[in-house]
Amino acid sequence: MAAQNTNGSNTIQLDHEAGDFISDEALATAVALYPGMLVEKTSTGAVQAHSTAGGWSERTIVQEDALQGKNVTEAYAASGRVFFNRVRRGARSLMILFAGENVAIGAELISDGSGRVIATTGTPEETVAIADEALDLSGSGAVDTLIRVRVI
Repeated sequence: MAAQNTNGSNTIQLDHEAGDFISDEALATAVALYPGMLVEKTSTGAVQAHSTAGGWSERTIVQEDALQGKNVTEAYAASGRVFFNRVRRGARSLMILFAGENVAIGAELISDGSGRVIATTGTPEETVAIADEALDLSGSGAVDTLIRVRVI
């Protein structure tokens, strides 16, 4: 599920002012996690991909593993240590947009239940971010891609 990076940023967290995010780390569950994924803690304290489509989230986003020299498209190993940020509302970040989506600037984005974001479907749901760029992944060869967002 590696995400393509088309916007040239070499970091997931685009805002770096004091208070924009709180950094943390934990072990991943038995599934590899990618920078830009929306994650949640499990009852064991490990992190996994956010699992509730359209559900509430702490706005916790996996960061690139810069300490190991990895970039925003390289995954963390399953069961390995993962760095993530709890991002404050209004801060800008990159998140993984699900292949098949076509969003305009200002589109409301929700969790797809597997750590990626999708455009809102209009039923009661928890918006986690607003698209800060237009991105059309509706073509047949499209892949999951990092998109600039404003966390809300």
